[in-house]
Amino acid sequence: MCKTQQIQSELKSLSATEMATKISRNAKKEEEKETSITERCRGFLTAPVTDISVLEEKKDEMSTKMEMLIMETQAEFCKALEDVEGGTFKVDKWDRKEGGGGISCMMHDGNVFEKAGVDVTVLLGCLTEEAVKQLSGEKVLKGKDGKLPFCAMGVSSVIHPKNPHIPSVHFNYRYFEIEEEDGSKQWWFGGGTDLTPVYIDREDAFLDVYYFKFNVKSKYVEFNLMYDRGIKFGLGMPGCRVLMSLPLTARWEFMHEPGKGSQEAEMLEVLRNPKEWV
Repeated sequence: MCKTQQIQSELKSLSATEMATKISRNAKKEEEKETSITERCRGFLTAPVTDISVLEEKKDEMSTKMEMLIMETQAEFCKALEDVEGGTFKVDKWDRKEGGGGISCMMHDGNVFEKAGVDVTVLLGCLTEEAVKQLSGEKVLKGKDGKLPFCAMGVSSVIHPKNPHIPSVHFNYRYFEIEEEDGSKQWWFGGGTDLTPVYIDREDAFLDVYYFKFNVKSKYVEFNLMYDRGIKFGLGMPGCRVLMSLPLTARWEFMHEPGKGSQEAEMLEVLRNPKEWV
């Protein structure tokens, strides 16, 4: 073989190698794409609120990353609760005509849990500048004709155990995004977790008074409906399953006074005169 033929042969071989490498890289990219959105969605309890094709198209946006995260959190949390209860969540996927929707998962009247709910919500729409100001503090955001497109989403859960010596658990983690008049986006995260005991366990008495004083179920209901900002925001959004957090049963007694020296009396004393536990 002459030198020219040898060089041509090497070039053909190199070209074939490069082609194989390119195909391999493309296949890897397709595999990563499948794993990142479509494959991850298969592990959810139901299809996400936003269409999968839209999530694929906007996979690098923060709103997509957040929706995937809250969907995964819901699926993992429900699976863990089902393992404890030995039951199955009822899944309700709902749409909001104004934009967005949600997935509500509920289980109640079990052996362990009186009521357990895990909710994912994705809301789309427009807010007034004044409404945005209330949500973001004093920061002024300008919208077209005084309105700003928004995207709000989050995962929340409320668990009311049957055992009165186990506190109720609530958490909510959310993401809020606003688009200004010039097309720029402002976004922020929020949320928290709290426990609501029925009886005092002094070894666990490190809860913030803000949550601690609303620890009987009837007061829990009153607090949710009258003061909780998330509930009040949700009540203004038609279609939201915001009352999922309420206990299955609650009782109001006129001028109720528990027996002197009882655990109930001790709890009532803490409610009336909060202590510095920390």
